[in-house]
Amino acid sequence: MSELGPNKFDPHRAITVDLPAGHVRVALACRVLLPAQALVTMCSAAGEAATVALGRAVGEAMGERLKVRFATGAEAVGDPRRVVRGAPFGVVVEHLAGELALAGLGALSAERWGKALALVVDRSPVADEAIGDVLLCGVLAGALATAAGADAAVVPVAREGHRSRFLVLRDGAVEGVLASLEAGTPWSQVVAALNGAIA
Repeated sequence: MSELGPNKFDPHRAITVDLPAGHVRVALACRVLLPAQALVTMCSAAGEAATVALGRAVGEAMGERLKVRFATGAEAVGDPRRVVRGAPFGVVVEHLAGELALAGLGALSAERWGKALALVVDRSPVADEAIGDVLLCGVLAGALATAAGADAAVVPVAREGHRSRFLVLRDGAVEGVLASLEAGTPWSQVVAALNGAIA
């Protein structure tokens, strides 16, 4: 452990299976395993608003686990989200990636495009349909808000094969970004415009 929380994500004993009780646990909390396609079907039937709410609930649980792991040092008195915000960017991304992997939602990485932040999810079993990206937006936004107090929106901007790319935005930028994407502006140009606005 460093003074800014854990250095690396440790999956050791993160998932336990109690066959006699019929329980699967992640960090001591019960989980239910179900086929990814069943989750996508349920989200499609529920609609976008319910899918975002479901994703946020999943992400908030991830964010709580991040806060617990990071708020372990003496400096963590007070708001543990401050510790997460003060930790090295790569370490926070690694822990968030570990949480996403434990949930079976894909492999997460992050890209910095100037001052813009993109989160990239590879090989997600729910991303074959657009509603899967909606679910992932909710998960990522919920995790960031809970772990770091980052009240940011997560917007899907591109899907390339098995890779989905999301921008993390302040609420004030969301409408403009969505309008540009709907008008057919390539996401790289949207990012360039964002960097111009941020600078």
